[in-house]
Amino acid sequence: MLNITLIVHLTELFLDDNFNRQYEAENQLSDISKIFSILAIFIACIGLLGLVSFTLEQKAKEISIRKVLGASIASILLMINKSYALLILIAFLVAIPLSIYALDSWLGSFAYHINIGIGIISVAGILTGALAVITICSQAMRFATANPIKMASERLTQYFQKCTFCI
Repeated sequence: MLNITLIVHLTELFLDDNFNRQYEAENQLSDISKIFSILAIFIACIGLLGLVSFTLEQKAKEISIRKVLGASIASILLMINKSYALLILIAFLVAIPLSIYALDSWLGSFAYHINIGIGIISVAGILTGALAVITICSQAMRFATANPIKMASERLTQYFQKCTFCI
């Protein structure tokens, strides 16, 4: 007679634990991406704020003359935002194909994935534009609501302080 002993080790395993282990690296990548995305957006807004501040300091005389001639705050804000709208649009148009390529190659590694549609891209564009307008208007409101006579007199005072042949 042949005596066969079969030893079987059973391990308990829940299916959702198995899925969680498979996607643990993706969850970590998601958390890191969120942190660095927020940091990048913050740095970009600070850079845009500095650029707008510098440009408005250069255009302070023009803004004060427009205010003296009767320009409204809305028209000054529109003038300032128009100058940056083209730059933001060009940057967004450059970012569209790059982001589609990066997202398609990343999502291609999953068994089940979504397609990148026009809705996601347009929401990103609207949010980017809104954030840029808020950043620009936060600095531009200071110049648009300032007293034009005071701004002009400060410019003249700065000019005469720098002028060496005026005295």
